[in-house]
Amino acid sequence: MSGTIENARELFMNGELVSIESGGAWEKGVALEPGLNTIEIRAKKFLGRETTITRQIFYTPPATSSVATST
Repeated sequence: MSGTIENARELFMNGELVSIESGGAWEKGVALEPGLNTIEIRAKKFLGRETTITRQIFYTPPATSSVATST
């Protein structure tokens, strides 16, 4: 996941601190489990104010293909 944020002191994704680049850009890899995944993004502003956004992602893994070989 990636995005940009303005005037934030700290950014957390599911409780883990995320590095914020100059200009407010951020990026964090997320390992999705099959089914419903909940992602919580929490930002702390310089004056102590907090904003939390929760998103849910439903992940269906790709079907595996089996290859038959003959000898």
